[in-house]
Amino acid sequence: MIAQLNRSFNRLADHQDAGILLLRLTIGILLLFHGVAKIEHGVGWIVQMLQAAGLPDFIAYGVYIGEVIV
Repeated sequence: MIAQLNRSFNRLADHQDAGILLLRLTIGILLLFHGVAKIEHGVGWIVQMLQAAGLPDFIAYGVYIGEVIV
């Protein structure tokens, strides 16, 4: 009985392409939601965080482009 369940589970779970597709879609959707938040509220808060870390402001727009366009 357990061996049969194990074979059934392996048959259902052994789809690497479907797993990779699910992972890519999930990450893409999450990045898109972060990008939509930046479209609605701007990147000012990211600029402040970058300035506090001693980084240049234009990196904030790179983050914006990376999450929305790419």
